[in-house]
Amino acid sequence: MNVAMQILKKWFPLCLSGLVLASCSSEVRRDPGKVYMPDMAYSRAYETYSVTPEQKEALLKKGIHYSNVPVPGTMKRGALFPFDIPKDPEGDTANYYASRQVKNPLTDLDAATMVEAERLFLVN
Repeated sequence: MNVAMQILKKWFPLCLSGLVLASCSSEVRRDPGKVYMPDMAYSRAYETYSVTPEQKEALLKKGIHYSNVPVPGTMKRGALFPFDIPKDPEGDTANYYASRQVKNPLTDLDAATMVEAERLFLVN
């Protein structure tokens, strides 16, 4: 056992360093080799507001002409409101009164519009 251990102590580091040196080649590999899942490695990305041919055909069969472009005047997610009034420091109410001066751009709903809104809300 002692002789085997001495042989192992001498040859193991030598074999390990030889294996490490053999695995490091001097040539640079630009080829990744075989791709296991090509649909994961190479994406088939679509443009943001584009309609795929399959979607276009399905919509045209239903008589729908649809555009993915947002409605003009919409605010994108995370955009600021059209007015910016800074938050009041503790105990100060100056901006509270300033914010009360900002008019609501939406008008109040009358009874007929409220009935229509309720009907549309309860569709689904």
